[in-house]
Formats: sequence, C-alpha cells, structure tokens
Amino acid sequence: MVKNNHNQNAGFTLFEVIMVIFLFSLISVTGTSLFFSIMKTTSKAEAEKEVKQNGDYAMSVMQTMIRNAKQVTPCETGASSLTIVNQKGSTNTIECFYEDGVAKISSDSGTLSNALTGSNVTVGTPGGTSCTGSSGSTLVFNCQDTSPQTVDIAFTLTKSGIGTKVEEQASVFFQTSVTLRNY
Repeated sequence: MVKNNHNQNAGFTLFEVIMVIFLFSLISVTGTSLFFSIMKTTSKAEAEKEVKQNGDYAMSVMQTMIRNAKQVTPCETGASSLTIVNQKGSTNTIECFYEDGVAKISSDSGTLSNALTGSNVTVGTPGGTSCTGSSGSTLVFNCQDTSPQTVDIAFTLTKSGIGTKVEEQASVFFQTSVTLRNY
C-alpha cells in the first residue's frame, strides 16, 4: 500500500514567510525612495527651466533693442540701466525695477513699461542684492566706447518665493555682448 504524504508538506515554513515579507519590504522601500528622488529631480528641472526661459526671453529682447539702436547712453562701465536711442530718435530704457516686491527687468518707452521677466523669478541671487546701484546690482551693463559701440549685459535670475523647497530653487547667470548694427 502506498502512503500519501501530501498533508505533511502543504504549508510554508516560518522562514519562507519571513523572507517573502523582508523582500517585499525591501522592494517597497526602494521603490518609494526612487519615486521621491525622481519627483525632486523633476521639480528642480522645472524650476531651472522656468528661470532659463525668462532669462532667455529678457536677453533676446535686450539684444534686439541694442543691436538695432542708433546709440546707447550712458555708455559707462557698471551701469545698472541703459538708455537706447532708436533709429527714429525715441528713447527706451532697460532697467531693474520692483513690482509687488519682485525685482524685474523692464523696458520703459515713455509712459509704457514692459516687464521682460515674469513674477515667478527675481533679478538677483538668493539672499543677495537686486536692483541696487551699479556696485551691487545684479543687472549690469558695461559699455565699450568703440565704433561701433559694444554693450556687455550680465544678470542673474533666481526662482522667487519665500519658503521654497531646496529642490524648487534655481539660479542662472546670463551674460553676452552685443554690438550696435546701426551706428
């Protein structure tokens, strides 16, 4: 007669159950850590993208205005604002100004003022200076009084907001030189 021993091997041992729980816990913790790490990286990338887009736009507008200008005044080193005289003789001033507590770059033409940077970014470094005089400004124009005139532009934009998480902060430095085309 053949004996049936299936009833004796019908369960899991305590060791097998503990190992499965341990492996499941390890995979869960690793997956959760990976998920939060990806979320932080995504937040940082979004903040940097926003700052870069604002800076690229402001730089593009300033370059176009300077390149097509007849003259820039005052043409001095370390200026925090720049007045541009266009081909028609009208003036346009590029400067740093405060709006609702946020330092922005603006283009002023007579009574019309256009902000070149958005309200989510500020001119300056975190905790640093912004919209101050030429010695401490983070928007600086350096003019080379050559023929044709060349203007160096440098500024720093930072993701604004009080209490922003570290992974949501970004600061980007922008710098270029522009030579007047129509002098």
